[in-house]
Amino acid sequence: MEAILVDTDPGSVADWLARLPYAQPKLAAKLLAETVHALNRAEAKPALRQKLMRLYAEAADKLMHAAENALALEELTLSQDAQIIASRTQRALAEVHRGTLLCLSEQLQKKGWFERDQPKVELVVQALASARAWLGWVHQSYLPLPRGFWHEVHALYRLADERGWLREARDALPQAITLYRELLLLGLTDSRRLTQEQIRWLRAALPELAATARVLPLTGPLDGGRGAYLVDTAADAQPCYMLIAPRDPAHSWLWLDLSNTLAALALREDKLKHALAQGPDGAAEAEFELIQLLSHAWQQPQRRRHSRDAASGELNVVSQLAAIWRHLNDGAAAQPQAHADAPPCPLSVVNQSPIGLMLRGVPQGHSLRAGDVLFAEDHGVPAGLFFIRWVTLVQDRPLVECGIERIATEARAAEAMPSITRADDHFLPALIVPGNPRFGVSERLLMPGRVFGRLREFRLRDGGVERLIRVTRIVSQSPYYQLMEFRASEDF
Repeated sequence: MEAILVDTDPGSVADWLARLPYAQPKLAAKLLAETVHALNRAEAKPALRQKLMRLYAEAADKLMHAAENALALEELTLSQDAQIIASRTQRALAEVHRGTLLCLSEQLQKKGWFERDQPKVELVVQALASARAWLGWVHQSYLPLPRGFWHEVHALYRLADERGWLREARDALPQAITLYRELLLLGLTDSRRLTQEQIRWLRAALPELAATARVLPLTGPLDGGRGAYLVDTAADAQPCYMLIAPRDPAHSWLWLDLSNTLAALALREDKLKHALAQGPDGAAEAEFELIQLLSHAWQQPQRRRHSRDAASGELNVVSQLAAIWRHLNDGAAAQPQAHADAPPCPLSVVNQSPIGLMLRGVPQGHSLRAGDVLFAEDHGVPAGLFFIRWVTLVQDRPLVECGIERIATEARAAEAMPSITRADDHFLPALIVPGNPRFGVSERLLMPGRVFGRLREFRLRDGGVERLIRVTRIVSQSPYYQLMEFRASEDF
């Protein structure tokens, strides 16, 4: 410890935290992170440090909500201010977590006949709560986790288990077990592939889902494998999907059983399916798709289907369907727009696979939201139409990395609207992907939203010619778009 001048009076600290400029989360996060970092380096009595860390944890929670509100007004992949807010908030949450671990370490070093376990149990719960807040923020802001995070989380659970606290009737312990389950479920979920709306729904539903999960000692090979994961509490890793017992029995392995969680998801999925059969509902449709995604991911994680090969070069990209439509249509707008589109943005190619690419760069004027659509060109030559499947921010640098999946090698601008319309309906920008009759591949139509209905009829304007078409099946989709095969209405 260093002799650093910090405020250790709880009343004074509480007053200072009350005056923290939460309305300016970029500044508030910087001040909070620096102050907690200074406390973590200073000497203080364990009981006093614990009291101060409770105050800072409450302030960090308030900061997180303020930062979340600020980021809701910004596109995270476009705004450097938003990226700074996200990064600084993560640093503040990390410092609070490290400070809580320091408190626990100091309490564990205290020996004596009259030393009670209750403060240590409370600190375990507090440390798991700070880890939960940190991981939740990392997921929400597409930031990477530092090394050692999972090792610390597992060590907290292992400590409580080895000390016998999990078997004792203590008020705080059910909360500790629930927090650990929530952390494990978050570790299983690849938030890079989720939209902000999906992440918010998952966060709200997480306590209920975690209550249905079970964490059990591993006594032998896993039965079956559906929803069964192993947790190596001695490793710096999230739960791993395995069908057999681990090879190294020296490690402390746990079994994460999600069978009840998957059953709860299936029940909710059936209710939503019944509700959607009564009529369209955008919120219910989004929740239904997320539940399907989680059910699939938690039963058996997605495996990498193709090898990644190193690649280099640069592509100019345009994101979002409306901007791509105008780019392909020589800048003409289907509807009046307030601002001109940004020119195509150069991004570097990092690696490639048979189905897509990984890109890195500063997306100037073109957002890289997970689930959005991207059109790429190589020196003016079309390189393909892609869905953005995942997004990651590079820590402390204004760079974005994204994985994109090719859905077509070329596309052309068109306009479409349902043939059965309401008074306020109008033609919407759409993209046509040419078919290949030789191989029995029909033309495909990319439209925003959830417009698909089997054999639903649309009016399609393509190259100055209007025709009637019917969509036959969904080829691919993202949270924002659907790519559908179609044929001329006269064929039916």
